[in-house]
Amino acid sequence: MKTTRLIICFGISLFWISDVAAQTKDSLSKPYTQFCSRNELGVLFGVGTVRTPYDDFVSNNENILELSSSNGIRYGRLFAGVGVGIRKWDKHFLLPLFFTLSANLWEGKNSLFLQVDLGHQFGTRAANRFGDKETGSFFVAYGLGYDWSVTENLKLYLKASVCHQSMKASGTYTGLGPSTSVETYNPKYLFFRLSVGVRIH
Repeated sequence: MKTTRLIICFGISLFWISDVAAQTKDSLSKPYTQFCSRNELGVLFGVGTVRTPYDDFVSNNENILELSSSNGIRYGRLFAGVGVGIRKWDKHFLLPLFFTLSANLWEGKNSLFLQVDLGHQFGTRAANRFGDKETGSFFVAYGLGYDWSVTENLKLYLKASVCHQSMKASGTYTGLGPSTSVETYNPKYLFFRLSVGVRIH
């Protein structure tokens, strides 16, 4: 009888210990939702070629300075948010608005992360390199970054990414005789972007 009681008590004890351990593990590994803000400064370097109004292709030597802020929700290793920025392109200032999604590759104080941005660039360049008016359009960017933990709620990060920027351009051209015509075309720019930023969460 005593042996039976000991076995029952031992079994109940093992069950209780395993249950407590499982609950502790679940509470530690369960992701939680919190507000997160990313603020960064970046430089976009033109690469590849860009189509001219005459259907030729020339080297893309455009450079852009960018300041942006994205705010949203962090859930475990995932972050989703909405961002706004300002870009200085030549003497012009343009406004990108975008959705952003990033994922840390592992948990920890320091981590690699992947990021994708989808958005629209608002604003107008009075004259591009061909002397034509150019307005912003759709863009997509994707890249890889690495963040360093400074405090529990503050991280610094460095990011390298590729940005595809579409634009809409139009110019007035003189034909034979006194006639003129308005020609439209859609330049597509490719940029390599380097950014430094601060993540607050």
